[in-house]
Amino acid sequence: MIVMKNIIVICEEDNKVITQLSLQMISKAHELINGIDGEVTIVVPNREALIELPITANIYNVIECSDLRRISRNQTSELLVEMITMYMPNLVLFPDCDWWRSVAASMASVLNAGIVADCIEIEYNSNIEQFVFHRTAYVGSKEAIVVGKDTKTILGVVKKNAFNEKKLGKMPLKIDTFYYDKEKKSDIILIRKRERILNHDISLQLEGKKIIFGVGRGVDSESLAILKKIAKHLGAGLGYSRPMIEREVGTSDLQIGQSGCFIQPDLYIAFGISGSIHHACGILNSKKIIAVNKDCNASIFEYSDIGIICDSGEIIRKIGEKIFS
Repeated sequence: MIVMKNIIVICEEDNKVITQLSLQMISKAHELINGIDGEVTIVVPNREALIELPITANIYNVIECSDLRRISRNQTSELLVEMITMYMPNLVLFPDCDWWRSVAASMASVLNAGIVADCIEIEYNSNIEQFVFHRTAYVGSKEAIVVGKDTKTILGVVKKNAFNEKKLGKMPLKIDTFYYDKEKKSDIILIRKRERILNHDISLQLEGKKIIFGVGRGVDSESLAILKKIAKHLGAGLGYSRPMIEREVGTSDLQIGQSGCFIQPDLYIAFGISGSIHHACGILNSKKIIAVNKDCNASIFEYSDIGIICDSGEIIRKIGEKIFS
C-alpha cells in the first residue's frame, strides 16, 4: 500500500535569492518523498527567487507569500496556520533561527501539532508510516530519536548544514499566492525576545568559508591571536567550541555544534577541541577534518580524517612562522 505524505518547506531569501538552508531543506524534502506518493510545496517570499532554484519533478506547488517576514511573528503564525489548515501537509520544515522557532512553537499549540527543534536528520519509516527525527539531547551528550504520534502534522525546525544541498532537475511550476488578512483579530500571543547585537570581526565569520578553524580550550590567548591573523590571511572562518563561548572568548554566533552552527567547509581544522557529540554534530558534513590535540584519547580523533597529537599552540606558531616569515 502506497501512503501519501505531503511536505511544505518554508523558505527564506536573501536579495531575491533562496538561502542555502532553504535549498538544503528542499533537497531533504525531495529525498523523503522518494518511494512514497507525495508532493513537496515550497513557500517563498518572492517568485523572483525561483529563477535560479533547482527544482525536482516531485515539487508541484509553489506558494508565493510576500508577507513573510514583513508582518509580525504573531501575524506570520496566523497566516501559516491558515495555510496548513488549507493544504493539510504531514510535515512542515522551518529554517532554524529565533524568529521561526518562535513562530513554529505558537503554530504547534494552535494546530495541536507535534514540533521538533534542532533537527539534524529526518527519515521516513515505512513500517510505522511516520517521519522520524534525529536531534541531540542532554546538552549534546546523546542523540535522541523522535517519532510523531497521534498528530496529523509535524513541524520540524532544521539546523543549517545538517542536510546536503543536491542539484535537481527543473520543471514548470504551479504558483499560488497567499496573503495575510490584516482585518483578522489575533488569537495568538507570542513572547517577544530582545535580540542582541553582536560585535565581532566580520572577516572571520563562518558563512560560506571553504576553510574553518575551530578553537577549543587547548588554545591559549597568545596562540588564538596568531590563529586569527592566519585566518584573515587565508580568508578562513574562525569558530569556537561551547566551553570557549561560555568563557566569552567568542560570540555565540560563532559557536560550532548542536546549539550553535552546523558547518560544511572543504577543510575544518580543530585546535584543542576534545570533540563531544555536541561539537561533532556541527562538523560532520565537512569534507575533510583535521584534529590537533595533545590528548591522544580525545574523542575528536574518532571522526577526523587526520589526527595530530601535539600541543595546539605549537602547531599554530609553526604555521604562523611558515606564512609570515
